Amino acid sequence: MDSDRQPDGGVEPAPDPAGPDPDTGPPLYKMGTTKQRIRSLLDTVGVIAGAFIGSQVLVLVVVQVVVLLGLASIPADFSAVTDLPASLTAVVIATSFIAYFLIGAAYLRWRRGSTPFDTTLYDVRLPTLRDLGWVVGGLVGLIVLLLTVVTIAAQFGLQTSTNSAETIARADPALALFLALNALVLNGPAEEFLFRGIIQGLFREAYGVLPGILLSSAAFGVVHYISLSGGSVAYTLVVIATLGIALGALYEWTENLLVPSLVHGLFNALQFAALYVSAT
Repeated sequence: MDSDRQPDGGVEPAPDPAGPDPDTGPPLYKMGTTKQRIRSLLDTVGVIAGAFIGSQVLVLVVVQVVVLLGLASIPADFSAVTDLPASLTAVVIATSFIAYFLIGAAYLRWRRGSTPFDTTLYDVRLPTLRDLGWVVGGLVGLIVLLLTVVTIAAQFGLQTSTNSAETIARADPALALFLALNALVLNGPAEEFLFRGIIQGLFREAYGVLPGILLSSAAFGVVHYISLSGGSVAYTLVVIATLGIALGALYEWTENLLVPSLVHGLFNALQFAALYVSAT
């Protein structure tokens, strides 16, 4: 990290007779340079705004192409995604998450001069058997955490809001199966790439591991606001942020972005599969 480097022309410290300390990784907490702190905030806002706007633009372009090719048509009374044919709804959903990857990759190239597979913000590699074990353990832990939080909140009369994807799945059970596959292949990996990869990495550079997890998870919860309806929205955002904290901690422990990506994708896929089973 820039704040940890010896300034050019500085005096190098005398070597420790006992030898150098082993690499212990980034600190749990630190106060980075002013530039790092400002950059972490501005870049986070820029990445999230870019992902949202970019997904809307790409969806409009792809939908227009699909319609012009005669592969689908938009109903005259169209007012929401649920009014679209199932095939076009699937295109809209998949395209929006593809845009997340494109915007994130563009940010890494423009600001960092790196790529999604070669960056200092996070580590990603093919999973080992240990990693796969953490995927299974992380998935079970995430399910237990959700059930625990929901059960406790129910004692106070709090109910989670409905996500727009859940509304789509209930309206057309066949789409629930597509959403399950989309969650595993696109949704989970795309959101982990942005939030646990780029954004958590930015905050880790500026503030350390623990603030990085908390701040990125808060951003992860807030951005879900636009997709919620009914129930207690504030409580639902807290639940989502809490799950984000668990995913962020899982990444920091395993140091492999594929682990929380798989856990996130499987977690969402199981929920959509359950919706399909209950609807049919």
